[in-house]
Parts: sequence; C-alpha cells; structure tokens
Amino acid sequence: MVAVLTVQLPFGAIHGATMHFVHQSEPLELYFITESSSRKVAGLKSGKTQAAVVVGFSDEEMATLQMDGELQVVTDPTKVGQIKPIYYHKHPMSVKYEAEPGNMYLVFIPAWWRFTDFKVQPLVIIENNK
Repeated sequence: MVAVLTVQLPFGAIHGATMHFVHQSEPLELYFITESSSRKVAGLKSGKTQAAVVVGFSDEEMATLQMDGELQVVTDPTKVGQIKPIYYHKHPMSVKYEAEPGNMYLVFIPAWWRFTDFKVQPLVIIENNK
C-alpha cells in the first residue's frame, strides 16, 4: 500500500512524501523504510516527531484514512527483525534495497484517525477521538 507521510522539519517547514508502508492492527502501527539521508529524517534527529499520514487518494476508491500521531525511528533490532518479513512480503520488489547502507525503519503510531467513504450516501465517517 501507499501513503503520504508528512513531518515537520527542524526549521519549521512541512515535508510530505509518498511512501510504501505495511501495518499491524494490534496495536495499530504503520511501518516505513527510508534512507537516513532523506529529507523526512531531518525531522527525526531526536528519534521521533509529530507526523500525519493519509491513505487512500484514488478517484476510483473514493475512500480515505487520515491520521495524526508520532513517527519514530525503530532502533530495537528485535523490532526491526519483526518488521522486515512483513515489509518485504508485502513489497518484494524492495528486497533488493535491504542491504543498502543507511536504510532506516520508521514506525508511525496514530493518536487520532478518521476514515471517510465518499462512495455511499450518506457519507460514512468513522473517527476516533483520543
């Protein structure tokens, strides 16, 4: 699946990037892989930052999931070992980049989310309010 991940950079600008991701349901977490030299990583110098994620932006699907939460660098080797098989099973074309130096695993932990289905009337809107 593909999502737009948005982070705030240290100098205050906002940076968004379209990225592949995988997730686990309990607890809900989204996992991304990026290069340590990528612009979005500049917002993670302390290891975590506030972020937003949007999934679903297709005229055919007409449904979207918006989320706010925290983005963190995954530093625990055990957690990285759990993410890798999930990620590469879902995105096998990415396996060729696995050994690249500087790859980082990121976890997004939502604090708020809203799902909207625009295909039905009335609209279906499901939201959590933490």
